[in-house]
Amino acid sequence: MEMTNAQRLILSNQYKMMTMLDPDNAGRYRRLQTIVERGYGLQMRELDREFGQMSEELCREIIDIMEMYHALHVSWANLKDAQPVDERRVTFLGFDAATEARLLGYVRFMVNVEGRYAHFDAGTHGFNSQRPMYEKYQRMLKVWHACPRQYHLSANEITQVINA
Repeated sequence: MEMTNAQRLILSNQYKMMTMLDPDNAGRYRRLQTIVERGYGLQMRELDREFGQMSEELCREIIDIMEMYHALHVSWANLKDAQPVDERRVTFLGFDAATEARLLGYVRFMVNVEGRYAHFDAGTHGFNSQRPMYEKYQRMLKVWHACPRQYHLSANEITQVINA
């Protein structure tokens, strides 16, 4: 992360204030303050992870995945005989915190801050699926988009989507 001296000074002061406002995490903020003040290039890369960005396209894809799960659950609830499909299979799990942290963070932002998909159950892990899910969701999206009535899926269509 490239920063001017002025930007480093501003960020350093922010970390100094955070040590006072959040004493429980003061050690972390002091460490980051030292890194910024001294410009330690290797450790500055940690800030890139904290200030990472997601493209608009990826954000829209995550929303599309969440919308697909909304449609799956609505369709499942409207089935006259929901027996062939277990409700847990149409429940949005989220993303893996270890390998898909940015995606998981965006889901939590959408639900907890933006108030969208508030009916999704975060479970005890807060949408941490504890296994990589992104590629699975991409396969599911392809099948779901091919369905003619995406919000009125049959039991067979639901099964095809969740088994993709």
